[in-house]
Amino acid sequence: MRVRMVLAFVVLAVGALVAQTFRGTILGTVTDPSGAVVSGAKVTVKNIATGLERTTETSADGSYSIPRLR
Repeated sequence: MRVRMVLAFVVLAVGALVAQTFRGTILGTVTDPSGAVVSGAKVTVKNIATGLERTTETSADGSYSIPRLR
C-alpha cells in the first residue's frame, strides 16, 4: 500500500513538472513622443546573463512579439 502511494505521488509530481515552461514572450507597441505608432522600428532584446540577443521589426500598427525567450 505504501509503495502505491509513493508511486502515485511521483507520477503526479512528474506530471506537474512537465506542465511548467521555462520560456516567455515579450509583446509591445512602439510609439513616438506624440503617441503615434512607429512601423518598421527595430526592437532588440538581450539576455544579459547569456548575451543572447533577438531582434524583430514592428508591424504596420507598431506592435511586435518576440516569442520563446529563455
